[in-house]
Amino acid sequence: MALRFRQNNILLLTLLMWLVSLVACTESDEKAGETGGEMGGETGGEMGGEMGGEMGGETASTIDERCPSARAGVQMVVLYSDRVELFDQDEVGFRVSHNCTFIAHTEQGASDAVGMAMSSDGRFFILVPEGEDGGSVYLYTNNGEFIGKEGPNINLKGASKIWALDEGFVVWVERNASLYQLDDNGVFVGPYTPPQANSTRLTNLTDMIFIEAHEDGDRLLALFSDRSPQLFAFPDSPVFDRIPRARAATVVETPVGKKVLVSGQVQGETFGVGIFSEINSGRVPPEYEETLVLDIDPGYGDGRDIAPFEDGFFVLDSGSDGERAPSLNSFSQAGVPQEQNPLGVEGIPLEMVRTTVFESF
Repeated sequence: MALRFRQNNILLLTLLMWLVSLVACTESDEKAGETGGEMGGETGGEMGGEMGGEMGGETASTIDERCPSARAGVQMVVLYSDRVELFDQDEVGFRVSHNCTFIAHTEQGASDAVGMAMSSDGRFFILVPEGEDGGSVYLYTNNGEFIGKEGPNINLKGASKIWALDEGFVVWVERNASLYQLDDNGVFVGPYTPPQANSTRLTNLTDMIFIEAHEDGDRLLALFSDRSPQLFAFPDSPVFDRIPRARAATVVETPVGKKVLVSGQVQGETFGVGIFSEINSGRVPPEYEETLVLDIDPGYGDGRDIAPFEDGFFVLDSGSDGERAPSLNSFSQAGVPQEQNPLGVEGIPLEMVRTTVFESF
């Protein structure tokens, strides 16, 4: 009996010790869970706050939210200081209507964009001066999705314009009239000297068009607000003296070669749109063929930008003088006004391009 009593006591004592151990482990796990939850919450909150702050202090919208009817195709892409808007062409091609907000770069902290360019693979590069630390470039996919940011770079402080080259990009800084080159991903390379030029500085630059990579070297057309356009090309870099000053230009592909449409001073003191024949050399300027549009014609406005399409061309009227609503207006190939299309969204448009978007949709 005594032996059995001792055995029962030992068994009971063992059971009690096991229960005490189990309670202690449970309390330890609960404390660890609480600690982990606090650490996870604090860390996650800090990381989320930092990321949210870096991306503009708000959750970025998705392209499905901004463009619920997105589909692959050619659209008019218009840059504003705080966003990029898309406009659809109708079946005939002369009328456009607002589609959606393509890029909302304020969501990444870029609220004062000044320029836009496209890479050969369809990505969009948005130039933003930003402040004392220098300018930056914000990269987006062809679907309008944010990729990343290059900058700030002190060399790009006060940056004003960006254009695509055959490889990479060129940025113009108005404060010192200097040109700088970026690589295909928007990374700063260094000062840029146009073909056959002896300086990296160009004053009063309004537009720049890469014409082609020729066997004699690149051909680059530069436009100015105080003098005639100049074709930087081997061997003589001729001046288009038929137009005293110009605002914008675009290349028109034709069966005989690349012609150039120019929005500028085309007749006396009158602005409008003129066309030059194909560029065949860097010795003499191409022939001026004709004046297509005058600023008294409906739809020219301030002729801020110009873009061709199959049956004519569009002129962007920014309406920056406050006398007209901003509009995107179409003309036939002969320069006959077709449709005047008010943009119908807030803000002053800065520039435009007609191109394919949503290639992967």
